[in-house]
Amino acid sequence: GRSAEGLRYIDAVLSVEPDFVGALDWKILILADLGRVAEAESLFTKKQGTHREMNPRLPCILALQRQDSAEADRLLKEILKSIQDPKTGPAVIAVSALELLPFLARHGKLEEALEILKRDLETPVFPLYDMLVLNPHLEPLRRDPRLKPILEKYRENCVESIRMLAQIRGRGELPPYLETPFTDLLKKL
Repeated sequence: GRSAEGLRYIDAVLSVEPDFVGALDWKILILADLGRVAEAESLFTKKQGTHREMNPRLPCILALQRQDSAEADRLLKEILKSIQDPKTGPAVIAVSALELLPFLARHGKLEEALEILKRDLETPVFPLYDMLVLNPHLEPLRRDPRLKPILEKYRENCVESIRMLAQIRGRGELPPYLETPFTDLLKKL
């Protein structure tokens, strides 16, 4: 939900490691989120020419952002099929949720967003609760009453994670660089 701020960090990473695939993917996502779709598509095209490994969610997100409903729906159908495949690993499902949810909510694809969240809950990898309650782009999803039971399950996972981090902090084992973000997160939640 803080893309303008995040872009500075991604650009700093790419200034050191210009071919870092993960940072390139995040830059494409951030540019798309900021409405800089032409730049995001240009970077995506450039990345396609130099990297074999492609993030299959990026074309869908770009199609959503440029209002190409037919292409976005086609790609989203493929992504959802992949997410529902029992062979798809939990990390892929979690990253799909992380990357897609803000764009799906923004474009009224709430049914698809809920489907991804339900599947993610089957094999949780990342505690998504903070994103679900704090990301402003997810407001349309938060207004959907179908999210309430899903959100409660994520909240339970988050509470357990916070409890573990508090124990780590209590033992003096929380790395100093996590102190401020952890304290800030506790205030927000």
